[in-house]
Amino acid sequence: MAIIQFCLKYIKQDKIKFSIYMICILVSAGLSVLIAYFTGQFIDRLIHEQTSDFLMFFSVIFIALNVVNIVLRYVNSITYTKLFYDQTYFMSRDIIRHIHAVPLLRVEKIDSAYLNQRISQDSGVLIGFVISTISGAAMNVFIILISLAVMLSVSWSITLFVSAFLLVYLILFVAFKKPLYTKGLAMKEDQGFYLAKMFEQLSFVRFVKIHSVGQLFKKRLHDSYETYRKSLLGYQRISTMFSSLDTFVIAIINVLLFVIFGVSIVNGRVTVGDFIIFSALSIKLVGSFSYFFNFGKSYQDTLVSYDRIDKILRWEIADKEQLGEVQKIHSIELRNVDFSFGDKKIIQDMSLKFEKGNIYAIIGGNGSGKTTLVNLLIGVYENDAGDIFYNGDSLQNIDSKRLRRKNIGVVEQEPVLLSDTMHYNIVMDIEKSPKVSELEKIFEIMDFNTFVRAQSEGLQTVISSKSTNVSGGEKQKIALARLLYKNPDVMILDEPTSALDEKTIKHFMAHIEKIKKDKIIIIITHTEKVVNVCDYVINV
Repeated sequence: MAIIQFCLKYIKQDKIKFSIYMICILVSAGLSVLIAYFTGQFIDRLIHEQTSDFLMFFSVIFIALNVVNIVLRYVNSITYTKLFYDQTYFMSRDIIRHIHAVPLLRVEKIDSAYLNQRISQDSGVLIGFVISTISGAAMNVFIILISLAVMLSVSWSITLFVSAFLLVYLILFVAFKKPLYTKGLAMKEDQGFYLAKMFEQLSFVRFVKIHSVGQLFKKRLHDSYETYRKSLLGYQRISTMFSSLDTFVIAIINVLLFVIFGVSIVNGRVTVGDFIIFSALSIKLVGSFSYFFNFGKSYQDTLVSYDRIDKILRWEIADKEQLGEVQKIHSIELRNVDFSFGDKKIIQDMSLKFEKGNIYAIIGGNGSGKTTLVNLLIGVYENDAGDIFYNGDSLQNIDSKRLRRKNIGVVEQEPVLLSDTMHYNIVMDIEKSPKVSELEKIFEIMDFNTFVRAQSEGLQTVISSKSTNVSGGEKQKIALARLLYKNPDVMILDEPTSALDEKTIKHFMAHIEKIKKDKIIIIITHTEKVVNVCDYVINV
């Protein structure tokens, strides 16, 4: 099956743990049958023998079997935990890496909280399902074989009679199969939407307070919960009806066993011990057959998670690797480029050329396409028509991910800072250790040394998750310091001075002019002082 094939590549990464887990499962299954067998033997000896000498023998056997079983369960539990969480992480990591490579516009259309919930939850569902399927199938086949062998030796007619109920169970499962999948899919989708709205409540606390829209947000959350609640109850009804079949089948079998064995014991055809053994193994047999019947139900449930992950992995990759590599960027050219958001044309038949040694100012009104132009230039958006060239080579033939990592540096209009130290936010690559003097020189350009020295932990000061312990100007300085430290061929800055003081703007622009001979520098700006320093002005 597709689900098992997809997950096996992860489970095979840790064959030793999986082998230990399987051995523990099978040995535990064998012990459970042995315990049932010895219980029956003990009852017969207890009834027919006049001595108690055998009590010590059976006591030692029961203690030994149970001690071994406890040890196996402990080892099994620890092994499963390591196996499950490691492989769930590896799957989630691969899915996220795939998302990083797909077109940005596709990802931006999806709520990040909802996407996170889908990945983490569905990955766990798939790995857990495959581990339990492989181990469960092996264990239950083993139990079925040895249980049938023992039961047939006691009474083949009763064994066949019990097996007939399993056929009824199978017919009922077929009737439930489609409703289980349909209801399960609707429930999971509605759950994801509800969790996304829950995340929204916490992410926009500031917005709610400023605009006093608490009631509106309350309604949004309530509506999403009501939708989820309705689909959850629908799924629970069909699921409970299906799972109740197990209880019904076992109840019928118990009644039959009491009647048939009661008569047989009175007539002397079987012993009480045989009844105990047959009763215990019948329940195990039903449970094992039930596992395979329920496999269809659990498979349908898991298929929902697989379909959702498969849909993500089918997203076309934009950042294609193993293409051409650019060593140094000398020119970037747009030729007759078009780009649209849906039906709205943002950029039409645009032709521009950026060359090394110049500073370019991009100006224009809000929504004119300035930031979109930058996203097209660096390859995170795909143009509808025309082409973009680096050093005369089409961007289509260049590894754009490597290009951005090595040759291009961007400062966003609203800088992104990670919840980590200032040092990490500037350097980003923890394996690279810059000289303190190198950073101090950059800080001097940004007039940032005083702020860093004022922190008790210096560069090791941790920036809060939402950057609440740094001001807007300090955020911009950290982002600009990150750019200067990277020192790329192409520097792209989106409103880089909006939160800076006059002194810092002056120092930074002077430095930009000093280093421009080896770079292409593109600045989106509304600031006249910045525009005046630029060699070319592009009005979008």
